[in-house]
Amino acid sequence: MVSKNQAKLIQKLQQKKYRLALGMFIVEGKKSILEFIKSGWQSEMIFVTHLFSELLPKAKTIVVQQETLQKYSLLKNPDEGLAVFRIQQVTPLQEEGLILALDDVRDPGNLGYYHSAM
Repeated sequence: MVSKNQAKLIQKLQQKKYRLALGMFIVEGKKSILEFIKSGWQSEMIFVTHLFSELLPKAKTIVVQQETLQKYSLLKNPDEGLAVFRIQQVTPLQEEGLILALDDVRDPGNLGYYHSAM
């Protein structure tokens, strides 16, 4: 069962100004929620259907009906869950020298090129 305060919070988090002010955001969908939890994000509350509830930690998990998810979801066809996560604080990088950031490197052999260019 979703309380009135929880319902108000979910509705507020649909607007950017409240997401920034409260430091929270909504994640929808089974795969996305599991990925956020696996990556170490701190969840405030997780609303799930009965089928999905067995895969999640019990502490902050609230089992609801599919109709309830549909009521609060931003999606036309909501999946089995909706979660509220805290926005993580990012420590700024120190601006000392050159920084090279790489993501999803497919061929590590090509890194030699970048190393020699520096």
